[in-house]
Amino acid sequence: MISTGLPRKVVESELRNALQKAFLAENAKVPEGLNPLSEMASLISRWHVEEKYVDRFGGPRPLTWNGKRGTLLGLAREVIGHEGAKRVITSVINRRLVVKNAEGRWRPKSQVVKPRGLDRAQILRTAGMLRRLLQTISHNSKKRYRGNDLLFEVMARVPRLPSRYLPSFKRFARTQGMTYVRSVDDWLESRNLPKTRRKRRKVREAGVIVFAFEEPAIDA
Repeated sequence: MISTGLPRKVVESELRNALQKAFLAENAKVPEGLNPLSEMASLISRWHVEEKYVDRFGGPRPLTWNGKRGTLLGLAREVIGHEGAKRVITSVINRRLVVKNAEGRWRPKSQVVKPRGLDRAQILRTAGMLRRLLQTISHNSKKRYRGNDLLFEVMARVPRLPSRYLPSFKRFARTQGMTYVRSVDDWLESRNLPKTRRKRRKVREAGVIVFAFEEPAIDA
């Protein structure tokens, strides 16, 4: 709390307000298009799993884009919708998330979209992560943590991990975390509806958030 540069009472007050809003808005509709990182990540992820956008080896197929039209625009429209498709393509190019091959076609560098510091996109991403965490806690609390309708919510920690093991812990958590997230992402994307078909069925946004942490020991 102190690291924010704000008085402790102000931070605690803002946290209480955030908790209250999350509990009240558990089922409230969230406006679309607020998180540029999520849009870019969705585009890159679908590029790796949609049958018509992968090659015979299962990798992302190089797509065309000349600034106005191309097969990449078709993918972006399926994922983001017509209104924001060109904007998202521009974003992935500007962030160098895609590269152009010798034939002038574009392909993604990686299946994972990483933040690049505390810019506006990262702030919006962080706010979305916190909101979803609080809504998950709210949902499970209302269910009294009983029944089959609970959302996955687990923490593993130790109070005194020797500092010399931190590099190993970070590597282990990153490797295992990426394996888990990629598995969940493949499952979700194989069932995700294109934006053009979403109005025909009842849909919910769903996903997981995984992160590791380390901090000073309380009794150190």
